[in-house]
Amino acid sequence: MIIRLPLEKHKEIKSDLLKHINDGWAEPKQCRDKYYNDNITKTDWDMANDYERPWVKYFLPFFEPHLLKMTQESGYANYEIFEIWFQTYHQNSTHGWHIHGRNFTGVYYVDFSEDCPKTEIYTRELGVFPINANEGDIVMFPSHTMHRAPKVEVDKKKTIISFNVEMKGILDSELAMMENTGILNGR
Repeated sequence: MIIRLPLEKHKEIKSDLLKHINDGWAEPKQCRDKYYNDNITKTDWDMANDYERPWVKYFLPFFEPHLLKMTQESGYANYEIFEIWFQTYHQNSTHGWHIHGRNFTGVYYVDFSEDCPKTEIYTRELGVFPINANEGDIVMFPSHTMHRAPKVEVDKKKTIISFNVEMKGILDSELAMMENTGILNGR
């Protein structure tokens, strides 16, 4: 299950959001071993639980109602955010295959040239495939899904915001639909 919806105010907030991100604390992340193959230009992952960072305080009023809309359009009643961080990739940056905690993870493509590679997902059934996403999109998928940010081969910058959420409950309308079709009672 991949949920995708463009952020309605992306064009309005992009410049200010990137300024807040660029002015904040961040560090490069590099790791190469049998599991990780990471060369992230800069990230504030180590502060993913700090909701007082200026960019997070700026972003949440735009993001939270949008995330609720995505959640409810998918049949869930609500959500809870557990971590939120950004990652910036320059040429030769990459983030190897990994998974997340919680039940959904997401990516908001803040600054994303068409020349930059899209997040890729791996499943045994389908192999490796890119997520259909454009700049301004927010994409969510089950957090146990293996995914990566392939190497940026071009001289462009890519900035994403990633987050982990737990879905909270099923919408009454979804339960009613399930009951009407016999799914709810196991028919």
